[in-house]
Amino acid sequence: MENFWGRRFAALLVDIIILTLFMHVVSAIVFLLFAQLGIFSVLNYWIFIAAIIIIVYFTFMEGKTDSTLGKKLFKLKIKAVNGNVGYKKAFIRNLSK
Repeated sequence: MENFWGRRFAALLVDIIILTLFMHVVSAIVFLLFAQLGIFSVLNYWIFIAAIIIIVYFTFMEGKTDSTLGKKLFKLKIKAVNGNVGYKKAFIRNLSK
């Protein structure tokens, strides 16, 4: 059981690294666009945009393939009690993250 929790934590770290790299790229592009337009006040909402990106990533990956990229790397899957996870269950599951 100890190995299971270690693998879950490692998978979460991989997902965090993937999301961080993705958000750095997106924020660099968004910053350049907003700098050209001169509307820096929109950047105050970046934390909300980041939260939406995180929820969308976990919901899409777990709803479609029952695992995220980090979980796939460590051969982990999520399972629903009564069958397939699906997008709705994955979304509800990820609201708590």
